[in-house]
Amino acid sequence: MVNLRQISRVSMKIRFIFSLWLLLIGLSNPSWGQPGGMGGFVEDARSGERLIGVRIQWVGQPAGAYTNAEGFFSLSPLKDGDRLAVQYPGYAADTFAIAALGTPPWVLKLQPDLTLDSVLIVARQSSPGQLSLRMEQIKALPALVGELDALRAFQLLPGVAGGNEGTAALYVRGGSPDQNLVLLDDAPLYYINHVGGFLSIFDPNSIKQMRLIKGGFPARYGGRLSSVLEVYTKDGHQQERQGNFHLGLLSAGLYVEGPLGEGKTTYLLSARRSFIDAFTRIASQLSSPGDYSAGYTFYDLNGKLTHRFSPQDVLSLSVYHGRDHLFTRGDEEAEEPGSLGKVFRYRSRNQLNWGNTLASLKWQHLFHDRLHGKLIAGYTRFHFLTGIQARKTDPETDTLAASLQQELRSGVQDLFLRGHIDWYPLAQHHVEAGVVATYHRFRPGSSYYRTEGEGSGLVETRLNDRWLPAVELQAYLADTWQLAPGLSLEVGLHASLFQVEDTVYPLLQPRLQATWQPRPRWQAFASLSR
Repeated sequence: MVNLRQISRVSMKIRFIFSLWLLLIGLSNPSWGQPGGMGGFVEDARSGERLIGVRIQWVGQPAGAYTNAEGFFSLSPLKDGDRLAVQYPGYAADTFAIAALGTPPWVLKLQPDLTLDSVLIVARQSSPGQLSLRMEQIKALPALVGELDALRAFQLLPGVAGGNEGTAALYVRGGSPDQNLVLLDDAPLYYINHVGGFLSIFDPNSIKQMRLIKGGFPARYGGRLSSVLEVYTKDGHQQERQGNFHLGLLSAGLYVEGPLGEGKTTYLLSARRSFIDAFTRIASQLSSPGDYSAGYTFYDLNGKLTHRFSPQDVLSLSVYHGRDHLFTRGDEEAEEPGSLGKVFRYRSRNQLNWGNTLASLKWQHLFHDRLHGKLIAGYTRFHFLTGIQARKTDPETDTLAASLQQELRSGVQDLFLRGHIDWYPLAQHHVEAGVVATYHRFRPGSSYYRTEGEGSGLVETRLNDRWLPAVELQAYLADTWQLAPGLSLEVGLHASLFQVEDTVYPLLQPRLQATWQPRPRWQAFASLSR
């Protein structure tokens, strides 16, 4: 049973901090009666994709904002502000007259900048402890043996290592890869590598943006020690169907995207499969007696379906399924030692499998020019299986002489519901708040053993063959406060309750982050978190 006294104690602390935070906002600027906000979305003019991290500001003024993960921004009106300047790497900078935009929410469209007359190298400023990569940047990275992988770019960050040379794993600040929180369209994934870490599961063609946070975690994230990796996939082209086929030394893949009907609904599909097993099967059969084969293969399937009811309401369904499969198979007839020439047929099957399955449904809604929210419901699963099967039969009578079967399984299954809001109550404040409820099912490791024949009869054993349920509740609140030009403070709190069987583990995690930028190329950063 849940310990109500512990939950009540944590709730009182949360209410106290929430009240104190509201008081600080009120004291920071008493002009609660200022005019309403002015906000909207920024999109690619050709594909209709909403862009993440776009800079929007009043012309001639330092005041501005950035679009969030859903392409939304909110600005406080200025007395003399009549034009907006919009900038984003890879797109032509543009200005928009307020009078021509009409009533908010606005939809600002940027044209991709494909000018080739000159080459300009720009070092884009990024937040301390973070690195963001867009699809165009990912595709410009060097490919190893014809296989492009974005995770290798993050290995160049200070404090991040890749483990063995050539792999795509992420070891952040001495932690292991399982201590990284990986989110695909706001849904968690537990294992993100193929070929023992040589490749990640992410298809660069389907990615809109990736961001690695290795320091100063936002309050909305918890449950991991090392880092947070956000991966956002594209919604699909609204104007035309596009696609490509790629062939590397390890795998081949197909990618398509486009509109359905009048363009309010778009789709994205990508599939990739390795063909390593085609070569290993042939090589093993040529080098081994009898009917023997061995191999390894992996595949990934990504899909996304997005429907835009209006600029204020967007519904999207994201799915992913991937698997790695290592196997050996053998069939041969041979004389058994000490059987006076008796021939038996031997058959063996060995396998090692692991993989992820994910499905999430996201609803985005603009409540007001200052308030944007999203609700995500989903299911995620990771499984691992290793097994051995062996049979010995008499070829003359086709009867079973002996058999052996061993299996070890482990895995985790999650059902989750996440709600998140972005609120801009004042020009100096950006408030994030949300709740997450997750139902976990853990399978730490169940084993199965079965033998038959050879004078022992049938022996069958199962150990730890059960799923362990757990419930996790999280709530968070954070305020990014622009104290002065070039000086910002982010104050937040992440609270969690984890219940497994009859035990409850409450935890409060304060978050504090300060950023000072006295000059355009100078920046100081400090963070404190638990």
